[in-house]
Amino acid sequence: MEFFNDPALATRPAGDEFELMVFGPGCGECLVMHCGGQQWCIIDSCRYPRQEFPIALQYLEKLDIDPKTAVRSILVTHWHDDHIRGMAALVRRCSEARFNISGALHHDQFFRLVLEVEDANKLVRASSSASEFGEILDILEQRGNPPPFSVEDGTMIFQNIQEPTVLVQAISPSPETVRQTRVMLADRILVDTQTRQFRKVGPNDLSVAVQVITPTRRLLLKADLEDSTDDLCGWKAVLSSSLNRPVDNSIVKVGHHGSGNADNHDVWSKIVSDSPLSIVTPYSRQRIPLPKDDDVRRILSRGGQAYCTTWPPANRPQRRRQIDAIMNTALRNRQSVSRQSGAVRLRFSLQDDDLAPRIELFGSACSLQS
Repeated sequence: MEFFNDPALATRPAGDEFELMVFGPGCGECLVMHCGGQQWCIIDSCRYPRQEFPIALQYLEKLDIDPKTAVRSILVTHWHDDHIRGMAALVRRCSEARFNISGALHHDQFFRLVLEVEDANKLVRASSSASEFGEILDILEQRGNPPPFSVEDGTMIFQNIQEPTVLVQAISPSPETVRQTRVMLADRILVDTQTRQFRKVGPNDLSVAVQVITPTRRLLLKADLEDSTDDLCGWKAVLSSSLNRPVDNSIVKVGHHGSGNADNHDVWSKIVSDSPLSIVTPYSRQRIPLPKDDDVRRILSRGGQAYCTTWPPANRPQRRRQIDAIMNTALRNRQSVSRQSGAVRLRFSLQDDDLAPRIELFGSACSLQS
């Protein structure tokens, strides 16, 4: 994680600045937000390669900020492994933060199941999303804290009541998604492997997408929410919600690593401004990493600036058929020697909307226009 040696990284935001720090090493995603007045929120968790601690903790310590008192809210958008690595350590350190999860998974039967599975997983030398969640429930119980807070469309995740005000509000999951998930049988939620893990439900309707409303700009943080065939779920439900929905979001954290299954044209045309500033995190653990070339072209077609936190998306070098045929005679596994992890940081004034946002790129983060 060479970019952590960059002295610019340790510069704190001003009290009247909003910050969105997007971490995405290639498998994992974490957003760290300064909502003014040294009040911070964290969305999801990840660890960078060969790192033991979650990146959010390392970053706050780099800024000389005490996570115990500064972090007011933690949100887990959904329980896929690439969004929750190190979350238990994060909850343990941020002891005054409210812990939020998708309302689709917020019920006693699910909590009991997780604790049972967490006990079973302790017998093997491995980890899983279920055991990570089980550890969090143990932490909250030992502390005497309330259980995780249930989040769905319209839930206020965080509100900075000081001037200037900043609101962080969930726009998913929809009430129908919550209803459908709560009637799902428990044995369909988990997968039987060496360590039992949460089943990946597709399309991903359980994910918590977020809107951030500030006095000068609005942000749409799309998490991994997908475009469902059901009008009452996914992005279609967001667009048809009876709750007031801000328009003209000028900053977008692109959904599901740029994948087309999270891209709804009406979202871009109805609640996102023309030429938005977009940030995407890659996903390297599949044959063709995300974002793919056509994903990048689609993101760029929305206009505005677009950035990726780590580039290229995977350690594997770009495949070229003729060169591959030669190289495969000698080497079966190849990695890009120049690639390192990266991050994108965005800051803007909460008081002066004439000041353009400042973008800082660390490590291998890059503009997708280049």
